[in-house]
Amino acid sequence: MSAFEDSVIDRLSGVLDQVEKIRVQALADQKRAMSICVIIGVIAGALGLLLTVVAKSVFVLFFSVIVGGAICYFTYHSICGDSVRKFRYAYKTRLVAGIAKVLQPEMEFHPYKGISEDLFKSCGHYTTGIDRYATEDLFEGNIGATKLFFGELHAEYKTTSTDSKGRKSTTWHTIFQGVLLVADFHKHFQTWVTVRPDNERDGFFGWIGQKIQGLNNSLVKMESPEFEKHFRVNAGDATGAMYILTPDMQERLLALRSSLGSGIIVSFQKSSICITAPKEKDWFEADIAVSAVSRDQIRRLASQMQHYFRIVETLNLNMRIWTKE
Repeated sequence: MSAFEDSVIDRLSGVLDQVEKIRVQALADQKRAMSICVIIGVIAGALGLLLTVVAKSVFVLFFSVIVGGAICYFTYHSICGDSVRKFRYAYKTRLVAGIAKVLQPEMEFHPYKGISEDLFKSCGHYTTGIDRYATEDLFEGNIGATKLFFGELHAEYKTTSTDSKGRKSTTWHTIFQGVLLVADFHKHFQTWVTVRPDNERDGFFGWIGQKIQGLNNSLVKMESPEFEKHFRVNAGDATGAMYILTPDMQERLLALRSSLGSGIIVSFQKSSICITAPKEKDWFEADIAVSAVSRDQIRRLASQMQHYFRIVETLNLNMRIWTKE
């Protein structure tokens, strides 16, 4: 038993008990709904087979299956829909938010809010036009002297194709799926700086990419070979980029890459830092099969939050220098 899990259970005992009661009721309603749906399915199947034999038409069987499925769907949601939604709401607004408060007392969790599409675009990390955008699970507040917020988002674009028979189909492509974090930087600065993964070093097209980059006046060469190996830097002003990306900050960004993955993009603008960290799975989602007081669940949720809370420490953002208070 870890001290942290004991602390969460002790401080949130009333909340955990409430969420667990809601979960148990929702699980019972869900099981009852599934049992009734099984009975409906059996009856619909048996009637379908009988009517098929009588009518001597397989269409009757298909119709019976469709009707039975529709009845099951509405029955299931009428029996347990409200209680399951109530559990998911309580899970996020009480359990997840409560753990966030234990970890960072000045942090608020808003499960049904997110980061605006305009703000995501303004970071300039991805320039592809967005056709569909979804966001949720917003954390915002202060960690020490640093104000920050982060949330999950999924941005997509679509392509439309027509086959040989003139039939059109739409395909959705992910631009970015993961977490965007925006934090107050500990220095004032006037320029803009973007730090991207350097994925264009291998092969012929990598060579072409490097040549194109060389023609780009915004490309800034950094002194650290290890940093240059993993990142490329573009900036509005080379001197300003060096002011922001000190040798210490370069080491810290390499550590951040090890923590969040090689796909991270970091930008500095308007005295703030923006970080996009790709990930495929949604975090902070409720699992009705897991007890609200599960230590494994508490540990998992805390670990997911700490993944981003620790960015303040990793980048030493609470160290305020003379130009910023």
